[in-house]
Amino acid sequence: ESDFFLAMSHFYLAHIAHKRFRELPVRLPQQQLERDLEAKARAFLDAQTKYVEAIKVKNPSWATASGYHVGTLYRELYDALAKAPLPPELNSADKRVIYDLLLRDKLRVLLEKAKDILEKNVSMAERVGVKNGWVERSSEQLQEVARLIASLDGSGPLAPTTPSDTAAPGGPSSAPKVPARPKKDYRPRVAL
Repeated sequence: ESDFFLAMSHFYLAHIAHKRFRELPVRLPQQQLERDLEAKARAFLDAQTKYVEAIKVKNPSWATASGYHVGTLYRELYDALAKAPLPPELNSADKRVIYDLLLRDKLRVLLEKAKDILEKNVSMAERVGVKNGWVERSSEQLQEVARLIASLDGSGPLAPTTPSDTAAPGGPSSAPKVPARPKKDYRPRVAL
């Protein structure tokens, strides 16, 4: 009778992929670091693709939940890269400064994408009249992402966040809360 459960199933498949992404480590030595980052990138794309599938169902409640999580995927990838261990080859201050500048450029791209996605999520929610916790969290994350972008402009150290900053309400390992199911779907049906 409605698209609610179809969107919900897509969302939870994406949420499982997102959990796998979060659990992947980023370790040294250099060859392991490269493998870990490659695995992290593949898991990122898998989760993102699945969230987009949930959005395509066009259920407003699940679309806002998915939009929020796509934004946090970028944010969490930022955190993983910012916290990644430094290769031992960076044994001089000059090498570390160059590494930091190059890393900041990559991190800025991730934060800008997170910002764009979260802004679109809030805008879509306003357009269709959805007000829920995911929209509120998207607005909060927008402020935090703006702060992080500003920190990249400074000369201080990178500012990774803790995993709880980007987790779903209820904690990083808990399943997201289910949006309220619509009472009845009164949209006209088209026979195929």
